Amino acid sequence: MIARQHSRTALALEASAIPRLPDSKTPRLLFIGEGISLAHVARPAVLGRWAREAGYDVAFACGPAYAAVARAEEFDPITLTTIIPETFHKRMAAGKFFYTSWELDGYVRAELEIIDRVQPDLVVGDFRLSLDVSTTLAAVPLLSLTNAHWSPVAACRFPPPRAGPLGFLPNALRNRLFDAIRFLVLRYFAVPLNLVRRRNGLQELHDFREHFCAGNWCAYLDAPDLYPKLRDGGNKILPAGHFFLGPVVWEPRNQCPLALEVLGSERPLVYVTLGSSGNTDALPDVLRTLVELDCSIALSGVDKAQEAALRRSIPVLEGRCVMAPLFDPRPVLEHARVTVCHGGSGTVYQSLAAGVPVLCLPGNPDQALVAAAAEEQGVGRTINPGDTSVDMLRSIRGVLATMIYCGRCTRAAREMSKVLALHDTRRRWLEFLSRFEPRGGLRRNQGRRGWPIWNGAGR
Repeated sequence: MIARQHSRTALALEASAIPRLPDSKTPRLLFIGEGISLAHVARPAVLGRWAREAGYDVAFACGPAYAAVARAEEFDPITLTTIIPETFHKRMAAGKFFYTSWELDGYVRAELEIIDRVQPDLVVGDFRLSLDVSTTLAAVPLLSLTNAHWSPVAACRFPPPRAGPLGFLPNALRNRLFDAIRFLVLRYFAVPLNLVRRRNGLQELHDFREHFCAGNWCAYLDAPDLYPKLRDGGNKILPAGHFFLGPVVWEPRNQCPLALEVLGSERPLVYVTLGSSGNTDALPDVLRTLVELDCSIALSGVDKAQEAALRRSIPVLEGRCVMAPLFDPRPVLEHARVTVCHGGSGTVYQSLAAGVPVLCLPGNPDQALVAAAAEEQGVGRTINPGDTSVDMLRSIRGVLATMIYCGRCTRAAREMSKVLALHDTRRRWLEFLSRFEPRGGLRRNQGRRGWPIWNGAGR
């Protein structure tokens, strides 16, 4: 079914020649990643590398937490004011907004200083919610990067928080109540951002999603086929300037390959990773269940101390599991039967591109929305990591057994891999950039703040 739903996104650009502008006419691009998770630095770093390889003048700014990712893409990142990831995730877990309005004021000041220093023709931001304010004040166009589920026209049915008053309610009742008030939560999360806009003389926006997507353009870093309701021809119309750019996946370079040969080939291989922002509390239960199901395991994201602790607490991992802090997952995915992950879009797209279905244990609303999209298309399953240990163990055991030894999810994932192979995100990205002219001479149209509208050819 998925194969018949191929979007026209990539196909419309197959014949497009991407011009390489002469050095004297190359626009200057400033990429800004919010360093609260690896993805929000890695995705703009990949786009920045592609732009640099095409001859564009590129500067990169991010916080210190994931600056190594930018350096791995051969950027010398400008240090940017950013709250530490632990603060961000602690607030989110408590059901609070991620930033105070005063922190956001500091963000705007830092961004204006960098914009004044770099003098970019275009700013590209990933989860930098203050950028629409600073770029408007600086009169520089902004492209925001996000996922399609945060579009103002998406259903955006993210789950309720487990902290606060709702945390004491049974799952079914908590979900029903939250369904009724979700729109109020989206508006409440917009309050600090609107305070900053008012202090800078700008018009308020309606809810958090509009802030998330704010800018002259908003690129969804997704394949339209994972979000068919938002595709062209679906029952929703994307806002002006919004378009599907395609998945942007960062992969670590120069990593030593895992010694998969020690695992043998007689057992099904499962790739396990909970990313930089996943909840690791469920990891021991996942590993024990996989051993019970007679699987071999390739585990990413654990350091030496964590590996030693896991091997002490789960002795049966010996000879059944290889671990590393970071590795290129592609060789593993060539042999894997299932990926168990946090639901981060990067891991999900890596797995689906290899035709491997995903079992997601989301730890935050963004991951839950990615996981829901995968499950809706039949290429993955989701388990709520907030369930009791007994319930979660039962769910993990049942779902994994089905996914490993029954081929329905695998067939759907393989069909999705054929679809993803048709999407050339790099080509679409350079097609977007090719519409820019030298500084002071961007092609104008009827777009927001007078800049060009680009909804993506053949979206």
